Order: sequence, then structure tokens, then C-alpha cells
Amino acid sequence: MTIERSGRQQSGTRTALWLFVVILTAMSTWLWARQGATRPESSSERPGAVEHHVSIRLRELRDAVVARGTVGADEVVAVDRAAFGADGASLVVTATPLSRGDVVAAGEAILEVAGRPVLALSGAVPAYRDLVPGATGPDVVQLQRALRQLGIPVEDPDGTYGAFTGAAVTELYSRAGYRAPEPPDGVIEEARLSEAAVRAAQQVVDTLQRGPAADALVEARVSAGASQRLLADAEANAADDVAVAKARVDTARAEMADSAVDSRASAAMALIEAEAQLKSTMRSSAASIASAKDQMIVAQARLESLLGGPDNDEMVSAVEELNSAKVRRDEAALAAVTPLPRAQIMFLNEFPSRVTAMDVSVGDLIDGDHVGIEVSRGSIGVVVELTPEAGHLVHKGMAVSVEDARSGVSFTATVDSEPASTRAGDSVEIFVMPDSPISLDLVGTDVKVTIQLAATAGRVLAAPITAVTTGADGTSRVELVTPDGTTKDVRVRTGVMIDGWVELVDPPQELKDGTKIRVV
Repeated sequence: MTIERSGRQQSGTRTALWLFVVILTAMSTWLWARQGATRPESSSERPGAVEHHVSIRLRELRDAVVARGTVGADEVVAVDRAAFGADGASLVVTATPLSRGDVVAAGEAILEVAGRPVLALSGAVPAYRDLVPGATGPDVVQLQRALRQLGIPVEDPDGTYGAFTGAAVTELYSRAGYRAPEPPDGVIEEARLSEAAVRAAQQVVDTLQRGPAADALVEARVSAGASQRLLADAEANAADDVAVAKARVDTARAEMADSAVDSRASAAMALIEAEAQLKSTMRSSAASIASAKDQMIVAQARLESLLGGPDNDEMVSAVEELNSAKVRRDEAALAAVTPLPRAQIMFLNEFPSRVTAMDVSVGDLIDGDHVGIEVSRGSIGVVVELTPEAGHLVHKGMAVSVEDARSGVSFTATVDSEPASTRAGDSVEIFVMPDSPISLDLVGTDVKVTIQLAATAGRVLAAPITAVTTGADGTSRVELVTPDGTTKDVRVRTGVMIDGWVELVDPPQELKDGTKIRVV
């Protein structure tokens, strides 16, 4: 639910409409006056006439638009189910750090799914994609600005997700008490291999520049053979360790599928731990293999450099290979920078915000279109839908009274936005801001909304408009009923005309609350 606080109707339209109402009222009064101008001064002069007396009253005159509204925020953001990707047993709620009504601070976790947080950050653009190293755009600018607002430095160019932005994201997760997201599988190993290739290429260049040592060839051959055996052992051990870890994951998945609802959370955590152990085993195995490969690459490069004598072409080729290896290393290093998944971030354009819905519990599976969590961005108020005709009469700043008939709660408020057309185009919406904070228990409640269009400043003497006539000279009058039953013309000056009553401005002393006047 989003209310745009922008004026769609100009003050000129309201002025023209009020002028139309005044002219219409004046014409009605003039027609009444023409009828009254020809009548006799008293009922005794008109045989058979029927008298009707009314009383002048001391009252407050008010004109208002009455409509229905719904209590809510001027903008509400829901945690989107689609952000979590494909469904599965691992999409289980593992923690609910906040409850309905809690205030949300920037950098704070709103929800935890499968052990991963949904963090709140400052920003108006919703998260719509995973932010990865090399990404550019306004959403990256927004992320960098939000990180700086939290006191986390970002030295990358604005709008470019580089190594410094990734480091800042790592710091963000550390402050929230979570491990930072990891790049895709294989990226870390590729970065290590690329770094090893640079070291090997650099060693070739260094060796060519120095020339081979007398006894270096024998040592290089021994080292190359040993490194090949070390690599073979590392690969065999890695295969065994990974197989054991995968078996644990398969067992945990089977237990998760067979678990009852009340034990689903613990089974899900067991699955998460098994998957984490598998990833850890794969990483450590990859690291062992990478280290063995590093040693083999270095040893083989050293042996090959000693087997051939240096020449100019070889040196040029070695330098070119070194430069290419550095480019590949830099690209791999960038790919290994900490990413920011869309599912783990929620941008809110105003802090502090507030949780207005929390319909999930630990152990629940994430399904449906929404997760069941809503956070308000902005203030809690009333969204009111009006007809276009009523919308022409309403403008920002008007006084409002709101009432919930079922609970008996009522409060005063103020129109906080100019009427804006709805998507359907057959009505307009306004946002009404309470004059004082209201309870979150009212969120979603249908309420009666009375918008004050015009009113007198307190109670005034007023007469029914049917008892006031206007003469040919433009003056208004009422016929005062005297104690002896006769009538007397009394000139009056009229003011506001609302709901069939007209204000008597500075009335003569003989006109008071309860004074009888004549209507024919």
C-alpha cells in the first residue's frame, strides 16, 4: 500500500467550486426574497395563511465530508517470498529477532531464514537483484550510501561494486553477528590458482634473468616429482572426505522429510549444519588440492626454466605470460569479493521504521507469495478513498475526526496529502495523519472519517435559511414574532451558510438564542 504525497488538484479548482456553491445559495435566497417581497407584513393581512415559527439557535455550524478509511502506514514493505529463490526444506524460519510493533533500526536483522539474516538498510529503491562484484547502477549507489550512513567506509567509485564495497558488506554482516555471504563454489579456488600462476610466472622471469645454477637441475627434478605425488594424495584424500560429508547431508535430508511439524525446526537445523559441513569440507579439500597444485606448478615451472637456456624470445614470452597471469588474477580476485544476495536485504526509506505484521514463527516453512512480515516506511495514519467530486473539496491541512465504532476509539487528525488519483482512476486517495500517535492495534481497521470543510469559530447565533429573506436593496431580514403574536421586520447581516442554517453576524440585541421568527 503506497500513498504518493503529491498534490493532484490545484487550489484554483477548489476556489471555482466554492464560488459555484456561493452563487447557487445566493440565487436560492434571491428567489425566496422575491416571493417574500410581495407577501403582507403579517399573517393578519393574508386571510387563510398558515404560519410556521422557528427558533434562532446558538450553535456551531459545520460542513464536512464523511467517508470510510483504513488505518495503515503511508507506505508498507512486505518481505517477498520470491527473493528466496527455489523452495526447499532449507527455507525454514530459524529466528524472529523482532515482534509486531518493534522499531526497526538500520543494519538490524528483521528475520532469519535457514540461518541467514534479512538486514534492513536505508534506501528508497527495493532490492530487485543480487548485488555481485562488478555490478553497477543506482542500487549500488544506494547500497554504498547506506553503508556509509552506518559508519562503514566504502572507497570504490560510486555505483561500482568493487573490492571495497564487498569488504564493507562483510563488515555489515559482522556487526549484525553473521558470517558474510560467500561467492559461488569454485570462485575462491580459482582466485588461489590465479595467484599461484602469477607467482610461477614471476619465478620464470626471475630465473631467466639470473640464469640456471650448476646443481639446480637435479634439485628441480626431485621437487617436481615430489609435488606430483603430493597432488595425487591430496586429490584422493579430498574425494574420501567429500563422500563422507555428502552422506551426512543425504541422511539429514531424509530425516527432515520424515520429521513431524513440532520437530521440523531441529531437523532443518541439522540439515543446515550438514550442508555447512559439506561446504566446509569441499572448501578445505579444494584448498589442499590448490596448495598441492601451487607447489607442482612452481616446481614444474622451475624445472622447465632450467632445462632450456634463456634467450630474448623466451624472456619476452615469459613477461607476456606474467602480465596475462596478473590480469587473470585480478579478475578472479574481484569475483571472489563478498556478494550481497537480494533475499538478505530490505531497503526502507525512513528510519526508525516499525514492524506492522509478523505472522511467522520459528520452524515455519517459507511458502506463498509473501513471508508474512510487513514493515511500515513512514507514519501510521488512515488511507481514505473519496469520490472525485468529494476530492475537489478536500485539501491538505484540513481538520479530520476519525472513529472506530467497534472499539469506540476516536482521535483527531489532519489531511496530510493532496487528493491523488487511484490506479483504477474512478476515485482519489488521501492520507490522514493523526495529531498524536495511535495504537498499532488499529492497523487494518476500517474507520469512519469526517473531514471538516468549513465551520464557524465556535457557537454563533444562526437561523434556518428558510426564515431569512433578502429585499430588493440587498439587505437581509427576519420576521420577529413578538409576545402578542404580531411580527416585526428585523434587518440582519448574514455570514456562513451551512446545512440549511445561516450565521447572523453582529445580530441586534432583540435576537437571542430561542427567539421565535416566522417562516411562511
